[in-house]
Amino acid sequence: MSSTIAMLLLGLGTLLVGNGLLGTLLGIRARLEGFTNTAIGTLMAAYFLGYVAGTFLVPALIRRVGHIRTFAALAAMGSVSALCYGLIVHPAAWAVLRMITGIAVLGVYMVVESWLNEQAPHHIRSQVFAIYMVVTLVSLAAGQYLILTGDTGALVLFAIASILFTLGLMPIATTRIHAPQPQAYSSVSLLHLFWLAPLAACGAFIAGIVSGAFWSLGAVFAQRMGLPEEGIALFMSATIIGGALLQWPIGRLSDRYGRRFILTTVSFAAALVVLLALQVMYESLAALIVCAFLYGGLMFSVYSLSVALMNDRLSAPGMCWMLRAVCC
Repeated sequence: MSSTIAMLLLGLGTLLVGNGLLGTLLGIRARLEGFTNTAIGTLMAAYFLGYVAGTFLVPALIRRVGHIRTFAALAAMGSVSALCYGLIVHPAAWAVLRMITGIAVLGVYMVVESWLNEQAPHHIRSQVFAIYMVVTLVSLAAGQYLILTGDTGALVLFAIASILFTLGLMPIATTRIHAPQPQAYSSVSLLHLFWLAPLAACGAFIAGIVSGAFWSLGAVFAQRMGLPEEGIALFMSATIIGGALLQWPIGRLSDRYGRRFILTTVSFAAALVVLLALQVMYESLAALIVCAFLYGGLMFSVYSLSVALMNDRLSAPGMCWMLRAVCC
């Protein structure tokens, strides 16, 4: 793996540790501030509205100023928004800030993924993107435990998240690395995707809804169960680590037995795990954590399997990035 790829993943991982902390912290702090359920749902949904907006804004920015400057601008935007959460505690302000954060994070993903696609040799591209997925999920899981380092009712944790967004700039800004040249891209309508591969498109779309609910309200769910901050961090990180560790074996099964069959099986298995979790969540924390681990592995795999199935039907390169932008 080249030094360019290593620096990209280091910068992304550092930034995502801060984003992992921020997502959980907002759910906990919103409950402490007495925000209504509607307000919490709205401000968390604004993050994914930012994702959608970013799919239109970021490609034009990349073509205009290049990958390095785009990464720097987006990381700075994420850093500023993270600090502003602690300075302006109001549902409406947080909804706006959450949308800004969504644009920044989606843009960083787009920059890094297109950069990796250009840098990774063809014969190891799958391995590079597998490492990329592991770095992404492990970084987000690590961020959960930073809620234990300060008072969730104070500014300090927002400041830590802001610092991590800024530190994510350093590996890229201080290293002589080659950035790809912006290229023209082609688009395709969602209706065409659903017509071309309905199971894959529906799977990616539903995976986005389900994972969005987890990222937005997972910490709120754990807090309402009465779990302490340590338990919230454990619940969130177990789900994310499950997603990181089970991706590879489930992907191997899909290569062997067919993506449609494994996608269907994984989806039903995830539903059964949720039903099991509902039965044990007040009985045993250990059983709940095991369910969270299994659910994370199954839930995150639905998206990966859906994209793999879609890419089997598409010849245009980079389509999986568009699916991530629209559906996750």
